[in-house]
Amino acid sequence: IMIISNIHHLRGRIKRVTILSIRGSLQRRQMRLRSADHHLLRMLLIEVLLLVIFCLPQALHKFYITFKPINSNNNRLVALNHFLYNFDVLLAFMVNGMPFYLYTLAGKTIFRRVLLELLRMFRRKIKLQ
Repeated sequence: IMIISNIHHLRGRIKRVTILSIRGSLQRRQMRLRSADHHLLRMLLIEVLLLVIFCLPQALHKFYITFKPINSNNNRLVALNHFLYNFDVLLAFMVNGMPFYLYTLAGKTIFRRVLLELLRMFRRKIKLQ
């Protein structure tokens, strides 16, 4: 009878230790996921902020063009408006490449490793030609 009670007692201890180890591994996994979520949220907020910064000048310039006088005889003003418009369009086009640079610079290792492998592959192909 003592053997049976000891076996039941040991099974209870094993269950408690197993449950505690499962809880500990779940907590570690949740902490890693929480950390990854914070990192991705920070990258997303930076991306949205840069999107606003790069696209806002074009919107403001289009608003200005809409309400400016049509007849402007000043060549310098016309040249300045063309320059600013081209600069605004350039900023708007930079937004399309921004996620690549953001993920490469802010990503931990995955994006950097893939970029370095891609550069090595290009270097090998250039050496072979």
